[in-house]
Amino acid sequence: MRKDKAVADEKEAVVNVEKEIVEKKVAETKVIKDEVDADFALALPILENAKRIVDSIDKGDIQELKALNNPPAAVVMVMGCCGTMLGFKKIEWADIRQEINDPSAFIRKVLNFDVTTMSEALLKKVRDKWFKMPEFNAKIVASKSKPAGALCEWALALSEYQIINKNILPKKEKAAEMDRILKENLTIFNKTMAELKEVKDKVQLLVDNANRLTKQKEELEFRMARDSARMQRAEQLVVLLADEAIRWKETVESLDKDIYELVGNVFLSCACISYFGAFTGVYRKKLTDYWTVLSKEKKIPCSEIFSLVRVMGDPVVIRGWCIDGLPTD
Repeated sequence: MRKDKAVADEKEAVVNVEKEIVEKKVAETKVIKDEVDADFALALPILENAKRIVDSIDKGDIQELKALNNPPAAVVMVMGCCGTMLGFKKIEWADIRQEINDPSAFIRKVLNFDVTTMSEALLKKVRDKWFKMPEFNAKIVASKSKPAGALCEWALALSEYQIINKNILPKKEKAAEMDRILKENLTIFNKTMAELKEVKDKVQLLVDNANRLTKQKEELEFRMARDSARMQRAEQLVVLLADEAIRWKETVESLDKDIYELVGNVFLSCACISYFGAFTGVYRKKLTDYWTVLSKEKKIPCSEIFSLVRVMGDPVVIRGWCIDGLPTD
């Protein structure tokens, strides 16, 4: 059990180290994710605003643009910028009019456009060629054409979103990599935890068995102590009963002798009661000795030394008589 406990302690130490590593990775990943979420919190309103702008454009607005044979320079400027962003091959006004020939399809294309798919080179071209122009301003363009002003604001919004998203991407990639590493560490940690649990369960089983055996041992020791005490008392009782057996044997022998001599003793006792009254103690003794001899000669069983007090007397009563002042005979 000690060996298994040592293994469990070693495993637990490894788990604690891995736990610290995992907790550190979790904290680091959370920091990166919080930064990404914060950046997204800034970028999403811009993207939503761009979508809101597109939603404000309807087919009539696009048809209005398409109907312009000689559009203002601001309209040409904005549509050339938007056409470049959307991937139009040519951005001459005649070509632009062809691209927006289906207003609904054009609006869907603008609404579903993902600015993150644009290359950095193309974005740089758009920013250098159009965004740096002072007149590339939504309010200025809107004064010339409402839909062109909206598309101008849409292009600027997407550019701003792309800048923020560009800064987010490395963080997202780092967060993804840290997530991958974290999952690997968690896999190792969970495996080690499972091994630790297995060892701990084994140790606990051994502890439970040890406790059970200890309890059995204590119960057996209690029983042994109890049974040993009983054996000692039994031995003492046997010794005492052995002494009693001797006494009982002597008592039985004495009773057998008394029963055998009962007839003669009772006969002598009757004689004593009948004739003792007026005689002295010395003479009474001579009579009983004489009667005893005669009984033996006549084959009447009786005590060797007859005593009326022993045969018929009650020691307690006789003691009471003595206390009252009567003579002992």
